[in-house]
Amino acid sequence: MLVAVLVIAARFVATRRPIAEVLERWEHVLFPIVLIGLGIVILVSGLAFEI
Repeated sequence: MLVAVLVIAARFVATRRPIAEVLERWEHVLFPIVLIGLGIVILVSGLAFEI
C-alpha cells in the first residue's frame, strides 16, 4: 500500500512542468545524495555499527 502511495506521489510531482525541470537539472546531484542517505538509514536502523 505504501509503495502505491509513493508511486502516485512521484508521478504527481514528476508531471508538474516546473518541478520536472528542476529535477532534470539537478538529478546528477540529487540521485547520489538520496541513495547515500538511504544507505545510511538502512545501516543505522539495522544496527550495522553495533559491536
